Amino acid sequence: MAGPGPDRKHRCSAKDGERRARCRHHSPARWFPTGAGSLWVSSYHRDEKRNSGLLYHCHGDHGAFWNTWMSCLESQVQEKDFGDFITLAGTSARAPFRQDGERSVYDPPRDFAPWRGYLHAAIEPDKPHGEWSRIDLYVVGDRSIHMINGKVVMSLSGALDKNGQLLLGSRLQIQSEAAEVEYKAIRLRLIDAFPPMLEQRAFRRQ
Repeated sequence: MAGPGPDRKHRCSAKDGERRARCRHHSPARWFPTGAGSLWVSSYHRDEKRNSGLLYHCHGDHGAFWNTWMSCLESQVQEKDFGDFITLAGTSARAPFRQDGERSVYDPPRDFAPWRGYLHAAIEPDKPHGEWSRIDLYVVGDRSIHMINGKVVMSLSGALDKNGQLLLGSRLQIQSEAAEVEYKAIRLRLIDAFPPMLEQRAFRRQ
């Protein structure tokens, strides 16, 4: 996909402690309610490697993490780190992973096990600097799948809040973490099941 034209630029700004993605021609992207659903979004960073993300299963008070974001799960949006998994403000999930030195890495041949913290994707299929990458985020109940440019990079189950309660539906936040990031063609769709072939690929060892 080609990079954005001048009519598709977005700007991010912070107001009253909330991080809000603000579009030049549209209203601010606030908190999208989501239960079972999928998010399709294309994004790219204009300058050097920076850190942003898509936050889902967002619940509780605003500012629970770093006085900014709600408690949630994060699909990382950062060059060479697209789709990495991060738990914020006490959340957790189950994922297949292995230790690679000091790094914990997603490893789908392994069994799903409890996880909290930062989990690296095993592959990095994002497009070269300055090009658009496609992100598909599927969420059905307590399970989720992170896809980057058509590749499954993370599958999770058993999403829990800090009190150990299942996360089955909440809100979505678009994160701007001190960096400009541009999005286009954002699509939200309610679903009640994963596509069968995708589910088989993502959860074959659950």
